[in-house]
Amino acid sequence: MNILDIIILLPVAWFGYKGFSKGFFLEAASLVALLLGIWAAIHFSYWIAQHLASWFGSDWKYLPLTSFLIVFLLVVIVVHLIAKALTKASSKAALGTINKFAGLALGAAKVLVIFGVLIAIINRYDPEGVYVNDEVKKGSLIYVPLNNAVVKIYPSVEEKFGEWKLSESAGVEKKESEEKE
Repeated sequence: MNILDIIILLPVAWFGYKGFSKGFFLEAASLVALLLGIWAAIHFSYWIAQHLASWFGSDWKYLPLTSFLIVFLLVVIVVHLIAKALTKASSKAALGTINKFAGLALGAAKVLVIFGVLIAIINRYDPEGVYVNDEVKKGSLIYVPLNNAVVKIYPSVEEKFGEWKLSESAGVEKKESEEKE
């Protein structure tokens, strides 16, 4: 075990603990609320903006942001209330312990996915081992298995990174296909 393993394991342990203390339903709800809230805000904030415009005028400069936040927060609150009800029901059905350990697993899995994607990015853009030394990578108990898991689970991650390159202006642009038809 080396410093890289510790850097990975500390957040995994912390998010696992947070998942255990929240339980599966609240842990899953936080992820669902974030994704669903963003999606709903993108798709329905225009409708809210129309109603807000009738009160504040259509030239109000905070109209788009306010309508986005209203939709996002409403979705987050509703999902959280549903998760609270499911958590209460699981406790009454004697599933509280299962809920806690499933929350631990989900909390740890969320941060492992994040680290897996970061590792895929590091491998793609730092093949010489400038930022993370190759000896450190090889000495890590977690780095290689996590990288292998991400590549197997999400092969499109590596393919997608292969389609993009860093431009000289520090922006990202799509690579031109070498085979033009």
